[in-house]
Amino acid sequence: MFRYETHCHTSETSKCAVTPAKEFVRFFKSKGYDGVFITDHFFRANIVDIPEGYSWEQKVDVLLKGYENAKAEGDRIGLDVFLGWEFGYESLHLLTYGLDREWLLCNPDLIKLDYKQYCDRVHKSGGFIVNAHPFRAIKGVVRLLPYDSDAAEVINGANADNERSRIYAEMMGLPFTAGSDIHNIATKANLAGVLSETKFNSVYDYIDAVKKRRLQLFECKND
Repeated sequence: MFRYETHCHTSETSKCAVTPAKEFVRFFKSKGYDGVFITDHFFRANIVDIPEGYSWEQKVDVLLKGYENAKAEGDRIGLDVFLGWEFGYESLHLLTYGLDREWLLCNPDLIKLDYKQYCDRVHKSGGFIVNAHPFRAIKGVVRLLPYDSDAAEVINGANADNERSRIYAEMMGLPFTAGSDIHNIATKANLAGVLSETKFNSVYDYIDAVKKRRLQLFECKND
């Protein structure tokens, strides 16, 4: 079985992260993973500070810095690295897959969109949205998005009420995913991810496997 991390934040791009991208790649390689999806926080969420006056292209560079550093190291040591990001709107967090730098550069108004407009834009462009840790409350508020999400993260390594997330996904008929939501390799938070009988050659292989419910989910201790 091929092992993948689907939810990872690097210190280059996510303000809340501690571990740099290259260290994450070496960490997952040492744990026997075959690939990792870098899903740093999006604009207006917990992204690192962006200097005033930056052009849209420069802002995209900031967003993708963690991914690009991870990709370079993955290519060097033999670990597949795929692109995603985590769009945030209050307590609603949406892992987004299947889009790229070119798409970002062609959509400079993304910062202005609300979550509904964002989902419509992503889906129109062929992207895929996972409702991350659906029951993680922020300021006591939980936001669910069953009709604009393509899947739900029912195992989150940060233990964001996974039991309720699974019940929610089952009730709404959403496919399941799992991810560590890891920010720091030094913590003892659980690792989580997906197992596939076939190798992912692109992010679209992952999307297809989620849609067809061909993945096994796992959770384990970060020892």
